[in-house]
Amino acid sequence: MKRRVKWIKQSKNGKIYTQPWIGYSYRNKNGVSDFRRETSLNTLSKQEVDDIDAALRHVGDAGAGTPAVQFLDSQEIGAWWVARRVAEKLGIVDELAQFGEKHRNALLAMILDRVVQPLPHSKLSLWESLPDSPLERVVAPEGIHIELHDIHKSLETLLHAQKEIQRKLYEKRSTVDNMYLYDITSSYFEGDSRALAKYGYNRDGKKGKKQIVIGLLTDSDGRPLAIEVFEGNTSDQTTVMDKINDMREEYNIDEMIFIGDRGMVTRTRREDLQKKEYECIDGFYVITSDVGKETLDAKELSERYKSLIQVEQAFRTMKTTDIFVRPIRHWNPERVKGHVFLCMLAYLVIWEARRVFADFMSREQIDEATRREENHSLRTLWERLNKDVKIGKMRIKGKIEEQIKPMKQKTKQMLKAADATFTKKRMEQLMIVGKRLKNYS
Repeated sequence: MKRRVKWIKQSKNGKIYTQPWIGYSYRNKNGVSDFRRETSLNTLSKQEVDDIDAALRHVGDAGAGTPAVQFLDSQEIGAWWVARRVAEKLGIVDELAQFGEKHRNALLAMILDRVVQPLPHSKLSLWESLPDSPLERVVAPEGIHIELHDIHKSLETLLHAQKEIQRKLYEKRSTVDNMYLYDITSSYFEGDSRALAKYGYNRDGKKGKKQIVIGLLTDSDGRPLAIEVFEGNTSDQTTVMDKINDMREEYNIDEMIFIGDRGMVTRTRREDLQKKEYECIDGFYVITSDVGKETLDAKELSERYKSLIQVEQAFRTMKTTDIFVRPIRHWNPERVKGHVFLCMLAYLVIWEARRVFADFMSREQIDEATRREENHSLRTLWERLNKDVKIGKMRIKGKIEEQIKPMKQKTKQMLKAADATFTKKRMEQLMIVGKRLKNYS
């Protein structure tokens, strides 16, 4: 495509302004010739605009030798930027700030990587792809500057602060009821962690693979609160007592209704609960319950039990569709646990993003053409944000200039919903080079 300069009329506050843009001609969906704007030249003088126009058209002396303007590249930054903003609003970025710069940057890069473009790849491939990537600019625009061992070591650092981070994030949630959901699953290994990997009931259908068992706690809205890793031969019911006790102590909970699968709470476990001074707990139930009717009637009891599907959805998201916690390639037990906790933090970002963008997503049955055009899942929404939100880089008379390319109105609305509008301060945070910084709201 051949780019050129075009002066475009715009109306603002009843006045007509003419501004120069670099762009190119194309045919729109109606087959009519149109002009796609890429970079505004509004801050340049008339002479500078004319020189750029001449260079693009290759006329006169301006077209000889090195062009006055050169387009270098562009970065698809939208999804990465929005995912970071969601993580900031949740408090995750603030919690990572307690670690040194290398570990903080490594952990944030891994979390955002799991959110935006999850693949069952190794930490090595992530590390190799970081330099000069959109992910690097969003995490640390001055450069992440980490070694491969920093990525692995950061998982151990994260694990040591897990309980504190979970408690801090718990305090930020908006849910106010005392309902908690708990379930467990398994995840297989592509290695051997002697302290954790065991043969057991494999929920992944992977025969001959050692595994770990993962317990996940959420609130009644499905927001993940805490996660634990157990040896691979751990049964459902053996995780319950410790989890109830830990919750009461860590989150200072006096009354709670614990909802778990029938395999977790056996008769013996229920008797244990009655014996060990847990009278302050409102109750726990599977389908049978000791919660009074004034708290939960039969219908509410059944509905709450069915809400366990939210934990199952979380496991599906974490293990396959969006995060790919498996296969686990670590052998060090601390790194295994840190990896699983990191995946829970990534799921928390995804859970919040689904809530923030609920009005922009549809679950209706649609044809493939419409699916490509609109946003019908969080995955397609990330793809649209990256497609529509780019940083363009060019060289003008030897100087590097960058700019956020023009966006569609719906894309601006999505950015606003996530509190991710490109203000001047945020563009400076991303170290966008050049003098054309403005509010993109």
